Amino acid sequence: MDDKRLFYLIHRVHGRLIHAVDQYLWEKLQITSAQLMALFYIRDHGGCLLKDLGEGIQLKSSGITGLVRRMEKNGLIVKSPCEQDGRGFRLCITPEGEGIAVRAVPMISHLNTIIYEGFSHEELDTVFRFMNLFLERVSELPAGFHADDAPFC
Repeated sequence: MDDKRLFYLIHRVHGRLIHAVDQYLWEKLQITSAQLMALFYIRDHGGCLLKDLGEGIQLKSSGITGLVRRMEKNGLIVKSPCEQDGRGFRLCITPEGEGIAVRAVPMISHLNTIIYEGFSHEELDTVFRFMNLFLERVSELPAGFHADDAPFC
């Protein structure tokens, strides 16, 4: 029988997906999935602040700092002081980073094709609707949410 523990399944899928994608991306592009998501975000939001990147790819400031440091060291992005906020930094993708982002697009497209296999358009529409609504609901959880406060536990 199929497992119906949604949180558990999402957690397992996330772990396996990131592990597999990280291995593949490292082999092909010497980049992690977190770095690729950051490249895509920075490419689409050129000159973004570190805090914007963190919000955009759902990483806390400590994680963003290390991620940006490694990406800058590898020549994927450049960091420059923000003129409006002396404490902030703006991020821009380098030509090398852009090249990796461009090369990754067909890889991610192929991954999506593998994931979509066996599902009709209608079923995929339901999955997309579910995932977007799920993301919205999780984003709306109160900051102090604790599972022991929930009536179903």
